[in-house]
Amino acid sequence: MRARSLLLIVTCLLAGAASIDAGSDQVYRWVDKDGKVHYSSTPPPATPGIQSHKIDVTPQVITMVVPVPQLSPQQRAVDDRQKTRDKAQADHAGQADPAQCAELQSQLVQVGQDASLTDAARARKQRMLLGQIQNACP
Repeated sequence: MRARSLLLIVTCLLAGAASIDAGSDQVYRWVDKDGKVHYSSTPPPATPGIQSHKIDVTPQVITMVVPVPQLSPQQRAVDDRQKTRDKAQADHAGQADPAQCAELQSQLVQVGQDASLTDAARARKQRMLLGQIQNACP
């Protein structure tokens, strides 16, 4: 994952360098009569005593090869086990457990009949059970 992030950053940097406007590869440097240094993409004004220098700022493209780290056999085995667990959980998530659904529905009925609960506590427990029923039972 770290190698992918690095590769993405390098790719973005290279794309940014390649997108620099080709017309802006000329920069002029000059020192005015007060000794102040100026940089501009336009030539300095034609004033006696001012010396200017054209600076080449053509972008340089740097190609960088980032090696993708190879997983050791142990790391590969851990990765495979995690993928298997994730797949099993995803498969199980789509299946409803009838016993669990019946238990949650029974609890919902009991909460509705429990006279010891305040109205607020009953409503809170019913909302919680309804959410669990929606998640567990299709």
